Amino acid sequence: MALERFGVGMDAGLLAAFDQLLDRQGYPNRSEAIRDLVRASLAADALADVNQPAFGVVVVMYDHHKPDLVDQLISIQHDAPIDVVCSTHVHIDARNCAEAIFAVGTAGEIRDLGQRLAALKGVARGESIILARPGDPQ
Repeated sequence: MALERFGVGMDAGLLAAFDQLLDRQGYPNRSEAIRDLVRASLAADALADVNQPAFGVVVVMYDHHKPDLVDQLISIQHDAPIDVVCSTHVHIDARNCAEAIFAVGTAGEIRDLGQRLAALKGVARGESIILARPGDPQ
């Protein structure tokens, strides 16, 4: 793939802060960092479409002593209109566990799964990471 070159004008203070960020993150040059920013922006825009094919990881941290909570977590996963590829269970301490659920579906379906799980009584925290699938706009 041929590279196209273009210029970017930027305030000196903003550029200095950008260069410091690149150093901390280990970028070899500004071009690679700008390419990553453009890719991230395009992927975020694509994921605004609830029908965008996506891959996601939903992580929930919960109190496994709450009655019926584990059954509810499993039931919601089974009933979701997505492919749950796998899940990993982690014991955090004597009372709390975390579940990482890897799923393939649309951005909206994965987002909905994360929201439904996080809303359950006994779930302390829930986060979703949703990525456009390879080959889709990125």
